[in-house]
This record gives sequence, structure tokens and C-alpha cells, in this order.
Amino acid sequence: MNLYPKTKKGQEKFNKIIESSIETIAKLGYSNASVGEITRNAGVSYGLFYLYFRDKDDLLDELVKKYNHEMRKYIHDTISGIEGRISIEKAGFHAFIDWVKGNTYLFQILLEAEIHRPEIYKWHYRMLGENYSKYLEEAMVRGEIRKRDPLILAYSLMGTADFLARRFILWDDLGKSYFPFNETDSLIESILKN
Repeated sequence: MNLYPKTKKGQEKFNKIIESSIETIAKLGYSNASVGEITRNAGVSYGLFYLYFRDKDDLLDELVKKYNHEMRKYIHDTISGIEGRISIEKAGFHAFIDWVKGNTYLFQILLEAEIHRPEIYKWHYRMLGENYSKYLEEAMVRGEIRKRDPLILAYSLMGTADFLARRFILWDDLGKSYFPFNETDSLIESILKN
């Protein structure tokens, strides 16, 4: 990123670009979303985009970082105060699905990053996996969950959540009103105990 806005007015325009880019890229796809379309929808000048971003790839990196930060914060805030790793895992899974339901466009953009910006896509999952595995390992030491390779367990749980979000939220509208939480809760418990 070139620079972050320093004034309130600058922050407002920056936010307009971010919000417009989320909607535009989610609707048109990364390849078809132009900087002109993004700035037009944001109601800002074309040149202002380049004050904040070097190019569209730079913008996509910023959107993945936004996804990463906001999703982690939402899950953290949701599980804060919950005790016991299995209870935390179930609540965290629910929180992730709820967050994706409310942020479907950002989730779609993350998936686009795998093709268009693989390094930031890998950064996102590596950051999650490495941090997540530390919490799982601590729970193993406390005897709350079965001992396994914590990194493999972290990626397995993340992959399950990620793919079920795709299936029940992106692929059809079923997940917006229904999600098989009873099944996923049972699966999480089985994975962590057995």
C-alpha cells in the first residue's frame, strides 16, 4: 500500500474505495473489476485510488488483510470468556460461519486471491494456522483434547470450516437461514476427543 489516510476526510474516502472494491470485485470478479469501476462506484476520483494503492493487486492484498483482521477479531470477541477447548472450538466455528454469512463478499474475494495473489492467500492461511495450532497445543498439554500434530489439526479444522462455508453459504442461499451446526458440533467433538 502506498499510504494510509491521515485525516478524517481522507479516511472516509479510503473507506469508500474499500467498500466499493469489495462490492465491485465480488459482483464482477477480480479480473473484470476495473479501478475505474471501483472509483466510479465509490464516488471518488480515479487518481485518488493511486494515492493509496500502487495497483489493483495492492488493493487485493489490502482486502485480504482486512478479511483476516476482521474475521479473527470477530471470532476472538465471540469466544472470549468461554472455557474448555471443545466449547471454544464449537463457538469459534459458529462465529466463523456467522461472520462469513455477514461478509460473503469478502469471503469471495479471499477465494479470488488464491488465483490472483497466491502469496497473500498463503499468508492468510499460514498466519491463521500457525497461531491456531499454538492454542490447540496448549489445550493438548492441559489434557483438554487428544494429542495430535497441532498444525495438522489446525489446518483440518480450518479446512472443514472453510469448505462448509463455501458449500452452505456461497454455493446456495441455504446457509443464510440454515446451517448444520448440530452435525458440525458433533464432528468437532469427535475430532478433538477421539
